[in-house]
Amino acid sequence: MTIEELFNSRTATAVVDMPCNINALYFNLPEVSKIQPEKMIMSNTLFSYYAAFLPQRRVDLVMNSMMSDYGGDIHTRTGIMASNVSAPVFLRYCPECIVNDKVVYGEFYWHRVHQIPGVLVCPIHYVQLQDSSITVHGMNRHEFFAANGYNCRVKPAVISINNVQDMLVTIAKDIAWLMDNYQVVRQTKGIENGFRYKYISILKEKGFATANGRVYQEELIQAFRCFYGDAFLSKVQCDVKEINDNWLSSIVRKHRKAFHPLRHLLIIRFLTGNINDFFEQKHTYAPFGKGPWPCMNAAACHYRRLVVKNLKVEYSSDLKKPVGTFTCSCGFIYSRSGPDEYEQDIYKIGRTKQFGPLWENELRELVETDKLGLRHVARILNVDTNTVKRYVKLLSLKAACKTDTSKAEPNVSHDSSIGNENTTARGCYRAKWLELKYNHPEASKTQLRNMNKATYIWLYRHDRDWLNQNSPVKEKSIHDITRVNWSERDKNILKKVKQLVIETLNNDMKPKRITIGYIGKKLGQLSLLEKHLNKMPKTQKYLTDAVETTEQFKIRRIRWCANELRKKGEEIKEWKLIRMAGIRPGDSDEIKEVLYSEINYDILSNKRLDVLNHS
Repeated sequence: MTIEELFNSRTATAVVDMPCNINALYFNLPEVSKIQPEKMIMSNTLFSYYAAFLPQRRVDLVMNSMMSDYGGDIHTRTGIMASNVSAPVFLRYCPECIVNDKVVYGEFYWHRVHQIPGVLVCPIHYVQLQDSSITVHGMNRHEFFAANGYNCRVKPAVISINNVQDMLVTIAKDIAWLMDNYQVVRQTKGIENGFRYKYISILKEKGFATANGRVYQEELIQAFRCFYGDAFLSKVQCDVKEINDNWLSSIVRKHRKAFHPLRHLLIIRFLTGNINDFFEQKHTYAPFGKGPWPCMNAAACHYRRLVVKNLKVEYSSDLKKPVGTFTCSCGFIYSRSGPDEYEQDIYKIGRTKQFGPLWENELRELVETDKLGLRHVARILNVDTNTVKRYVKLLSLKAACKTDTSKAEPNVSHDSSIGNENTTARGCYRAKWLELKYNHPEASKTQLRNMNKATYIWLYRHDRDWLNQNSPVKEKSIHDITRVNWSERDKNILKKVKQLVIETLNNDMKPKRITIGYIGKKLGQLSLLEKHLNKMPKTQKYLTDAVETTEQFKIRRIRWCANELRKKGEEIKEWKLIRMAGIRPGDSDEIKEVLYSEINYDILSNKRLDVLNHS
């Protein structure tokens, strides 16, 4: 009768986390006790936790379902059903909280933050949460169990001091913050894509992703596991072990499903170290830092001053790096590759795209009015002599000295008795190269070049034939033509394959289908097994029997899922097993037969247990 009076239905179900029929409850409450449905949902359910990272359209649908009399789609829309982060089996309480509640309110009550998966310690008192005697999914789905001294025994508070405990406290605080700051989270830019682009921006800054957004998965997983530790991740059901098949790799890719809020909070703390900073600060990838940037126009009065505000960043597929194009108001445009690593990197120039009218006017003044030599002009304008020559020609300027169209040569001091400047330079550079070669007789041509790049470049441009004749000859590599003993290799590979197959079949972790590709990747011999398996008959014969068909793998997966449910003490129901094992309507009769045999086995086992207990 109470259920019907409150919810206008005799079949309304008691749901701990996200109930429905809130509108009916609102209209049936006395006027003095009325709380708006939205406020009731936000303050007394786990809606603000599970809906925090969902797209707005799905949030609205979940809210409407909770207000209406049908809530069958709530857990599906929030992703709870598909998540492998299990809810607590029992309602939980903090020993310190219930003592305080008794003093302040005269009674106990269930704290909603204590019922959230991932919260294993109280975020206020830092003590371990205790299981009450009330199950979350009890036998009577319509009964209300108030917290009291019988189902919440007052026990001594347990406080552990270790790294795992510290991290559990931190995550519990983050979850409590998320519940209290739901509106802050929903108003943050990027919520519609689950904050994926924000994650990628921070990953770029920290060097875990390229400029175009490709994530270095192995480095990310290693750093993430090092940050939290496997013990903590296992405790909160967020293990990260496989490189390509894990939730961490998926959450930084395009979101095709909803992710558990706990996993969002884990990556947020890993990336920023503070949940407040993630939501309150803007995180935009800036490979060249925050502007303004310096103008590198030596003809301008603001040379090297931070006046450039126009920056366009593109990704170079050749360099595999971001390339920034800086445009100054004086018309000077230059570009360089990033990202910047040191403060002085902002003064680098990769390529000048446009000098602008100010630079050209200064060039005209220096050449035609001041009658300066081209090399002197090049030093003043901080450019190459050839650049000056090219622009003198383009602008039709009258230079004070004859313009040499040949390439600029280094200014080498020389004895006038030797001859012209080019001859003297050639002799100096040849002598330097021969001295370098004499001092390092074992060095290759490439090694000599790296020891004195300026000498090598000059000789390469002006005296290439002589350089080639007086450089170390590249030695031809002698390839090992030793033939492979395929019989011995077959024996060794077979031993490794057998061991891996046995380990895979006996592993308690989530099953992996045994295929040639899986075995090859695990052993680091994928190319060998794909291209030369016919040369190893013993291994080939064993793999023919060991490799699983899709049907065989599904049967093994069903049995693994059934065992997992038994370990957790959960009843093996058909819908649970179908969802965990990924069974489809079109699967064979043999698969369905195994499915129902596991369900019936569990039912029979429970009946035998009941008979024994009764006797």
